[in-house]
Amino acid sequence: MKPSPASSPSVGLMRFSEMLAGTLVLDAPCGYGRNSIALALCGCKVIAADHDRRRLDSMMAAAKQVGINRAEIEPVRCDLSERGWCFGNGAFDGVICVHFDFRTILSRLLTAVRSRGYVYIETFGGQGRNYLDLPPAGFLKQNLSGTFDINWYGERKVGPSGIDAVAVQTFCRRRR
Repeated sequence: MKPSPASSPSVGLMRFSEMLAGTLVLDAPCGYGRNSIALALCGCKVIAADHDRRRLDSMMAAAKQVGINRAEIEPVRCDLSERGWCFGNGAFDGVICVHFDFRTILSRLLTAVRSRGYVYIETFGGQGRNYLDLPPAGFLKQNLSGTFDINWYGERKVGPSGIDAVAVQTFCRRRR
């Protein structure tokens, strides 16, 4: 059975999956686990964090169907806000954040990755009115500069004329 596009992992993230293989990766938020499962299949140990228990249960059921167990994906139910963040500094070799308004937790995401660790961030596209939840041009690049080497960065304007909002994808590595 062919997976639906909604269950397929991020194409952008999969371009860098070999660099993440064999590492401890935080997927926050993981949603229904499409990226967590794909990374586990690539040899990562994944901490899959989300606030919704039903999503975590659904992810683990899907993971089990492809032979992945809790040793490869550990579901963690937590509040992914600045106040509710439950992960320590330098705890992960990689951190991914896909299709989530990352701006309120960006500093937490960036400090959760170890020296020489990787960060992958991908915003949602810009369909409908979701441009209202996207960052302004240059926001992410500015927050990465000085601490991260950017391996890949793509930014595209979205929303109506006069609105400063962009869809962004980046893969970067923390400096020593």
